[in-house]
Amino acid sequence: MSALTGAVIGALGLAMVENYFGATASGASRPETTPAVSVHVFNVVPSCQGRTDHVPACSMGLAGNPRAAYDAGNVVAHRVWHGDVLVTDCVLYDGAQVGDETGVATTRWFRVRLEDVPGGHAWLPAVRTHDSPALPTCRE
Repeated sequence: MSALTGAVIGALGLAMVENYFGATASGASRPETTPAVSVHVFNVVPSCQGRTDHVPACSMGLAGNPRAAYDAGNVVAHRVWHGDVLVTDCVLYDGAQVGDETGVATTRWFRVRLEDVPGGHAWLPAVRTHDSPALPTCRE
């Protein structure tokens, strides 16, 4: 094998690793290239589903960290209500387990884009939507 052939094979191998893991040789993450899709917020509480006003009792919080406990200390200031449309570009399958009011639980979380929170995104537990778009796994 010539040196040129070896260099080409090495470069192809590196490109495949970078493509698979989403990082450059320096370890920096590559920008997202997946198109964003919409998901609709779903509130399982029937009395909250038909409301057009934003009653605080019917609002739901979005997590700042999908792997930390889903409690008041891990909820961003942005609130959502039944029927809100959020933009997501990836899904995380191994987040903290969270359940709805009926006992349905999940460890799946959607990263949603928000302009009014630090970092520009927050996390919606999949139990808070009935949408299930095909998305890549988040690289956090």
